Amino acid sequence: MKRDYFIGEDIKKDYFDSKLIENLSHSSEGISSKDGRLTVYLPHKLGFCHGVVRSIRMAMYTAEKYAGRKIYLINEMIHNPYVNHQLQKRGINFLYGRFSKNTHGLDIVTKDDVVIVPAFGGTPDVYDKLTAIGCMVVDTTCGEVASIWKRIKNYYNRVDYTTLVFGKAYHEETIATSSRANRYLVMKDLTETQIVADYIRQPSESVANELLGYFNGAYSLGFNPSVDLQHVGMASQTTMYANQFITASNMIKEAMEDRHAGCISYDVGEHFMELDTICSATQKRQDALKLLLPDIDMMIIVGGYNSSNTGNLARIASEHVPAYHIEGTGKISTETISHQPIGTKQEVTTKHWLPETAPLRIGVTSGASTPDNVLEQVIHEILELK
Repeated sequence: MKRDYFIGEDIKKDYFDSKLIENLSHSSEGISSKDGRLTVYLPHKLGFCHGVVRSIRMAMYTAEKYAGRKIYLINEMIHNPYVNHQLQKRGINFLYGRFSKNTHGLDIVTKDDVVIVPAFGGTPDVYDKLTAIGCMVVDTTCGEVASIWKRIKNYYNRVDYTTLVFGKAYHEETIATSSRANRYLVMKDLTETQIVADYIRQPSESVANELLGYFNGAYSLGFNPSVDLQHVGMASQTTMYANQFITASNMIKEAMEDRHAGCISYDVGEHFMELDTICSATQKRQDALKLLLPDIDMMIIVGGYNSSNTGNLARIASEHVPAYHIEGTGKISTETISHQPIGTKQEVTTKHWLPETAPLRIGVTSGASTPDNVLEQVIHEILELK
């Protein structure tokens, strides 16, 4: 496997910028429609994070540098259809996922080809296969994600702890992260965390079998709850809801303490560890949104429907105001809005979504995988509503 590293001038190009978004995110005044009925406000942190910008720039530059050669992307670069379509237009072919027409995976790759590892990273077996092929590899794995891999190796694996991942077992990042652990179990939410906590608190063979059935497909090969949940370390998919991860971690810690209550020599540090693996950019976007919410009447969140961080922004907003998660442009009109309700995986169309009251303060934000130029187009659509 040959690697190409891009630094400095190689990746400085800006493909998805918007001056409007830059200005609005640094202003508290917002932008109003011509009739003054609607005003759009943005949080001071939103959209692309540094890791996403770096990954996309590397992919774009790869398409330019290796034009004429076959260029493959393992799976979606990020969870945004607009960005992935832009990569396809530049001649980048997808090996797996919904943007791929390939049915043979890595078997079609030759040593003369170029393969891009997406921002989510890849599993060790993927890197091994690329090494065996001998192709050129451009690894755009987010630095925050790669840092988690190192910490799991240096902390949890070194002391033979089971890694409990708070995330979605089917998410590309979680798949890559869990593959770095000696043993793992993935919990997608607080309900699943409670199931694990209950077992830790009062383990039994019958409950262990129920747990294995419930979490089928979300734990490592040969996972044995009675043995593998005695010493655990918490980690999180970087794009999860930060407050929920803290709650989940405390639930597991308290369960471990309850299990060993009465043991004079018990030290929680000998059975439980925690790594704060929520991405700092994710945290900043969630915090900025919370600051905006008291001053608006409703919220529109723009980003891919399979984007975890975008979904969590929508969940946070919905706890305070009516909130709509839309995938991009062309989803809104005065009469209807096409959106994905919180906690679902299906787009629906809602009528009479726009209040007739005036003035109306509409907050707009975007996930870390949403380009600013797409968000600008959505804002223009909002300002044209009658």
